[in-house]
Amino acid sequence: MKLTLIGRPGTVEVRGQAVVFRMQGKAPGPLPKGLPPLPSTPALTWNVTVALRQWNRVKDSVTTNQEDQLIIEGYPALQGTEHVLLAQSCVSVLQQRAQKQARQQTVSAPEAPERS
Repeated sequence: MKLTLIGRPGTVEVRGQAVVFRMQGKAPGPLPKGLPPLPSTPALTWNVTVALRQWNRVKDSVTTNQEDQLIIEGYPALQGTEHVLLAQSCVSVLQQRAQKQARQQTVSAPEAPERS
């Protein structure tokens, strides 16, 4: 199973070759008909562990842009009663947009005519 979290990290702690922070989940929007109602408990808080190498790629974007958020995909687990996400990928929303725009510009750029 893969889980995706989108949001801003809480206090970041470096622990060896990884960083750990908490992210607060948000209540989902309306669910499809036929599903049971949501429990009234608050949204889950996740302890997220990201490899230091991945964190270094997104750290500057998240710390300098208050509107930027992380998109983290990984393996969910329980440690006692704590929900843990072991990140397999971590990218910032602004970085992802910039990469997408760069790809689109590369594809839509006309080729230079050949010279004889």
